Amino acid sequence: AALRIMYPSESIVSLLKTERITHISLVETQFSELLQNKSINDSVRALKAVLIGGSAVSSKLIEDAYNREWKIHTTYGSSEMCSQVTTTPPAADLEALKFSGNLLKYRELQLNEDGEILLRGETLSSGYLRAGKIVNICDEEGWYASGDLGMIDKRGVLNIKGRIDNMFISGGENVYPEVIERAVKLLPGVKNAVIVPVRDDKFGQRPALFLQTETGSTPDAEDLKKMLRDKLAAYMLPAYVFPWPQKTEKSGIKISRKYFKELAHKQIR
Repeated sequence: AALRIMYPSESIVSLLKTERITHISLVETQFSELLQNKSINDSVRALKAVLIGGSAVSSKLIEDAYNREWKIHTTYGSSEMCSQVTTTPPAADLEALKFSGNLLKYRELQLNEDGEILLRGETLSSGYLRAGKIVNICDEEGWYASGDLGMIDKRGVLNIKGRIDNMFISGGENVYPEVIERAVKLLPGVKNAVIVPVRDDKFGQRPALFLQTETGSTPDAEDLKKMLRDKLAAYMLPAYVFPWPQKTEKSGIKISRKYFKELAHKQIR
């Protein structure tokens, strides 16, 4: 096998057209961009596997790819585990693809009392390289705390809730931005959604939503709440709705939540 690394100046679309790619690994943003590009649908269908990970992926995007007969595998992983930990099998049905699959060989996974995913196994990194020395990343029993929150059902299937460092408290309730984002992305005409916390005198923090729609219009916050009331608890309903910025910043290949948080605070001052 050969590994083809994509450089910043290149695009996935161009590589699919010029290289003999058989497998690709994507985060949700890249996955969405491929789905919007109808010209490469046949190229993607010809791939042996399309791995989707990096975060909890919108079920609407998964359904779109499934209907196009893309050979997709939803997966959970971490760079420290090099990198997949759980993955759905080939020819998984649509319902199975809404979760992150079962544990792969040579890896161990468990949840602590807070629901944080702990990882161990032969693929685990030796540590972080700092100032020429390897810094250990595990506890005394060899478990690495991933910072991700999840649930495991009776079948051993993993469901990702979100990141611990993204979670915030509103009126005494734990709010997971990824849970709200998944619900918003199921609404008609929604292309992208990011939830960040903003200060609130009464509740401490409230959810603010940045919304990207197919038409470019942004619904009123009250109208959006009506659409989401049967999908989310009251404390999860966005208190503010902002249009998607013309310019966005990324942290690696993922959207920078820090950038959106700073932008939200500027808009409510």
